[in-house]
Parts: sequence; structure tokens; C-alpha cells
Amino acid sequence: MQSSIRDNYLETEVMTATPQKLQYMLIDAAIRNLQRGKHLRSEEQHEEACEVLIRAQAIITQILTGLNKEVDAELTRKVASIYMFVFRTLNEAQTGQDSSKIDECIRVLEVERETWRQLCEQLEQEQPGENQAARATLSDAAPSDTPAPAGRPSPKMPSLDLSSDFASGDGASAGFSIEA
Repeated sequence: MQSSIRDNYLETEVMTATPQKLQYMLIDAAIRNLQRGKHLRSEEQHEEACEVLIRAQAIITQILTGLNKEVDAELTRKVASIYMFVFRTLNEAQTGQDSSKIDECIRVLEVERETWRQLCEQLEQEQPGENQAARATLSDAAPSDTPAPAGRPSPKMPSLDLSSDFASGDGASAGFSIEA
């Protein structure tokens, strides 16, 4: 039951998020996966660590493919170079079993996350009504017996398993999870 509530909350968060908030959420999920992978490695759970680190690489790939080169090509190139650095460093961490490389990735992504957090706050202050109106609409649809996380609506939406990789019918991975 608790997992369903969390999944519903996460789905609503994603569906109502601004593009900036989605970027923030992806970066945050990558950091959580990197931290978890590092912990699993220290616990000698190498197979599980590898899976989690691959999930982090998939998130970084998604961020890279989502960059809009048409807006500002030079800025996009600079931002892409940051994420390419993280991707390559994470690859080196996996092939060389080097946890210090994971720490490098985390440090870079923490700066990115803080930047996007500040941007989201700034945009929310400039346009406070838009997200609040969307959240109010969703909270009206929430079942009354479902507890909502503090300060957040609890929507009534179909359950979506965001805690595992999505797979196509042939067993090949067709996406990634933003859940750690």
C-alpha cells in the first residue's frame, strides 16, 4: 500500500512538473543512484552496484538527449560537455572499479542540482500560481482516505511502477527509472 501511494505521488510530481523541475528530478535521481552504487560496492554487492550505476548512466544519457540545441547552440555545447564528462567518468568508474570516480560524478552533479534547484525556486516565485493551480486540481481528485505527504497533494491516478526499469516484451530495457 505504501509503495502505491509513493508511486502515485511520484507520478503526479512528474506529470505536473515544469521542464526545469524535471531536469532537477533527473539530476537528483542520478545522484541517488550513484550514492547507492557506491554504497553497494563498499558492501561487495558488485552486481547490484553495476545495475544501479547503469541506471545512473541511462539518466545522464536522457539528460543529454533532452538538450535543445536550437535555443542556444554554444550554451548547449557547454552543458553537454558537463554531462559527457560525467558519463565518461562514470564509465571509467565501472570499468576500473574506482569509487573515487563516482565521487567526482556526484560532486559535479551536486553543483548542477543546486543550480537547477535555485532556478526552480526563482521561477516559482515569478509565477507562483501556475504550479499551485495544477496541484490543487490534482488534490481535488485525491481519495479522502489516502494520506498525503506533508504539504503535497495525493492524487488518484493509476499506479505506475517507477521503481524498476521499464522493459519491452523481449526483455530489452526500453527506458529507465528516476527512482533510486
